[in-house]
Amino acid sequence: MPSPTHAARLLPALIVALAGFGCDDDANQTPDAGILDMVVARDMPDPDMAPVPDMRPDPDVAPPDPDMAPPDPDMAPPDPDMAPDPDMAPDMMPPCNPSPETCNGEDDDCDALIDEGFGVDDVCSAGIGVCRAVARKVCAEDGRSSLCPAEVGMPDGMEVCDGLDNDCDGTVDEDFDLDGDMAPACGFDACGEDCPLGDAERCRAVCDLNDCNDERPTTGPLIADVCGDGIDQNCDGVDASCSVAVGRLNLLEITGSDDVQCPDNNGDGEPDNSLSLVGGFANAGLANAINGLSLNLFVSAAGLQPPGDVGIFDLAVLTAQREGDAFVLDDTALDAQGRPVILFPRSRVRDGELRTEPGVFSLDVPVVAGVELTLSFSDAEIRGQVSVNDADGFTLENGVLWGAVTDDDLEAALDGLEAGCMAQDPQPAFCEQLINLRPILPNLLRLDQDLDGDGESDAYSACLLIGAAPAALEGWPPME
Repeated sequence: MPSPTHAARLLPALIVALAGFGCDDDANQTPDAGILDMVVARDMPDPDMAPVPDMRPDPDVAPPDPDMAPPDPDMAPPDPDMAPDPDMAPDMMPPCNPSPETCNGEDDDCDALIDEGFGVDDVCSAGIGVCRAVARKVCAEDGRSSLCPAEVGMPDGMEVCDGLDNDCDGTVDEDFDLDGDMAPACGFDACGEDCPLGDAERCRAVCDLNDCNDERPTTGPLIADVCGDGIDQNCDGVDASCSVAVGRLNLLEITGSDDVQCPDNNGDGEPDNSLSLVGGFANAGLANAINGLSLNLFVSAAGLQPPGDVGIFDLAVLTAQREGDAFVLDDTALDAQGRPVILFPRSRVRDGELRTEPGVFSLDVPVVAGVELTLSFSDAEIRGQVSVNDADGFTLENGVLWGAVTDDDLEAALDGLEAGCMAQDPQPAFCEQLINLRPILPNLLRLDQDLDGDGESDAYSACLLIGAAPAALEGWPPME
């Protein structure tokens, strides 16, 4: 999320872009009335302002002394390069003398962007484990580059079993995994109300990875559970169900940047949703496509038995087509081996709360008729409250789909969006709006996710609200 200072610097450019930005496809669309009203209001007198006092000369006040010295002719004129007020409307800005852009908090090259190309305000970090520190990039003193002011912390000491990398060696609780199956046994109940860690997230993490038999590598939370054999191979407390529960997405909406339902994955203390701006032009299309049955995404839970309040299972997202009164599985939803293309194995439900492990998710977002924005998510997760009824109907409430979109994937998505626009005849007004907005996107969006772990952010976070209700899907699960 842009910092307040960064947002203030961007205001002139944002006004220029948004003057032609909206969701109306009217070919004769005029600039957003709200933006115009905001600019005009700056020049209109405030009706609540006190009246201007009488400025005629006061007869009781002596006139200026004719012998007073004139202004000093050697006084320096105003600096023409003085940075303008960032809150000025573009048509009120003083003339700009362009020069190569440097990292100094100013618009040197007169393109209405500040410090573009330097990654200022991008989230960065230093260190790993509990030694990791998070900051935002700032300009270097020489103005030629930016730097990360984060300073590596100190280890807590010896490794303890608490879901953290206490000794900052890149592994978690490694001293408590006796059978080497990557699942430790901490020796205390992290799943109940008496969890001694004092933090709900850490208790959940330790509980989900707890090995119920740390002397047997064929039993543990990372082991596949054989359905219906009466044995709990994956330590979730129940035998996996051989049935498959299914539900259709009835909500998919890119939420706001400050929605507390979005996780703080980068540790900066704020919800992660750098692409919240996309919701401004995508959410209406998403809602129309879901309600109009042209976008049909199904959630499948294989191995989760009713009522669905506890268990480890495979969660899949499947695409479908509407044929008559039925939903039919799309051929592209499965790979050559018949497995779902979008799959979250070893998803966990505890007390009805779903957590998936990071996966890959691709989503086609309808923007206007015939034009889609394809977003590819890395490290995607789905969270929410789930339940399964006796008819194998799957329900997801208060759900969140979160993931990271790389800079390259976002550029490819925008290229595809522009190509889709160009293929329309006549072209929707949105196409021109996209062209106006795209040049300033690098300064509107902040890279905030570090996918490769090098301390430099290389992706944008995206957070969507998601929900599902029980529905039948023909062709799924496949007949044995």
